[in-house]
Amino acid sequence: MRNSKTINLDENRVITVQELRVKDIRQLLSGFTDLDKIDVNTLLGPRFAEIAALVTPFIVFPECESIDDLTGSELQLVIDGFKQVNSPFLILAGLEPAAPETTETPSTGSVAD
Repeated sequence: MRNSKTINLDENRVITVQELRVKDIRQLLSGFTDLDKIDVNTLLGPRFAEIAALVTPFIVFPECESIDDLTGSELQLVIDGFKQVNSPFLILAGLEPAAPETTETPSTGSVAD
C-alpha cells in the first residue's frame, strides 16, 4: 500500500503528497550529483527548477497551480506531509533527523493542527 497525505491549503485548494517507491527514490537521488553542496539558497535559486522537477511528480497540486504558486507556509505544510508519508525511507536512509517524530501511519487529512 502506498501512503499519501491530503493537505488542505484552504477550502478550495488541496494538495496530495505521495509516498515514494524505491524506483522513485533511485530516480530522485540520481538527479543530485552534489547533495552536500545544496543549501536553501541553491534550492530557491539557481537549481530550483531542477529540484522542483524531481519532486513534483509525487505531489498533486490544485488545477492550474504549481510549486511556484505556494506561499512559504503552504510549502512548509507540503514538506511536513512529504516527510510524514516518507518517514520509513528517511529512517532507512539514515536521515532520522528529517523524519517526523511521530510513528503514526499517514492518513488522509490536513497536516496542520
